[in-house]
Amino acid sequence: MLLILAASILAGFTYNRTTPLGVRFGQTVEKTQPVSQPPVPMAQATNTPPAKTTNYVAMPEGAGPMPTPKYPIPAITWKEVRSLLAAQQKLTIIDARGRIAFNAGHIPDAICIPSGNNFDMSNFSEEHTNKSELIVAYCGGQHCPLSWLVAAGLINNFDFSNVKIMPGGFEEYQRAEASAGTAQSK
Repeated sequence: MLLILAASILAGFTYNRTTPLGVRFGQTVEKTQPVSQPPVPMAQATNTPPAKTTNYVAMPEGAGPMPTPKYPIPAITWKEVRSLLAAQQKLTIIDARGRIAFNAGHIPDAICIPSGNNFDMSNFSEEHTNKSELIVAYCGGQHCPLSWLVAAGLINNFDFSNVKIMPGGFEEYQRAEASAGTAQSK
């Protein structure tokens, strides 16, 4: 029994050292800042406000294999989208959820392109020939990877260059509009 235990421990340590996922004892791990809070340079750590930086959406974890886009995808909030709409800036809002969720409620004027539907993305690409137009993709909420799939597909397969993701998704929209008393999901 002790022989089996010793062999198991040895096999575990061997696996730990050979896999990139293993724990490295005695090594320091570099800590990273969360995506929503970019690091502030030391020169700006005083009372001066930080410079405007772009936040990028991190690749979703735990959602299985995800496509890597050609460039990082910037994040945008509903508040920013709402102000762009109020300024009548040309933009397209894409709902990456399925048709049932879309029909149950969506952001006004959003287009439904389910994340796994390359046919819909292809049709969208043919109708939208300006590849630098602003496109905002959203899905259900903070932990939903569907908007990432649509955004990466539009970037990688159809060469759109101004694609952003609203990480808070439909939940963020509903909360913001409910608190403002203007919710108008269709």
